[in-house]
Amino acid sequence: MADFPKFTFTKADDFSWQPKERTVSYNPEAAGADLLLLHELAHATLGHIRAASDVELLKLEAEAWARVKMRLAPKYGVKFNEDFVRIHMDTYRNWLHTRSLCPKCDSTGWQIDNNRYRCPNCLATWRVNPAKHKRIKRVLDKK
Repeated sequence: MADFPKFTFTKADDFSWQPKERTVSYNPEAAGADLLLLHELAHATLGHIRAASDVELLKLEAEAWARVKMRLAPKYGVKFNEDFVRIHMDTYRNWLHTRSLCPKCDSTGWQIDNNRYRCPNCLATWRVNPAKHKRIKRVLDKK
């Protein structure tokens, strides 16, 4: 943490990077705490601010894990665990897939803005809640 004086590190229940506050939150008691802390630090050092879309969020997550694997884990002597990372990336892939499923016909739709999707099959549009770690809610737009 002394290597990164530009950032504030604070203990919390979850791991996160808050760009406005330049704060990395971490839980030292969590399973995989070292890797998860380095992952959030990677977001910080890469200058990640906010994803413009769900697909971009997935890209930012992959970039952060690549930074951990190539630079941070070797530098700080933390063993990189591919299975651990795959499981974490799968949670984001599953989240994205679930958000994109049309609540009317179950086809995969595409994101048209931050929390809205459109179905190419039935042309329905729907809104999704922004939560990443809570139950996903998909609500059809009224026509």
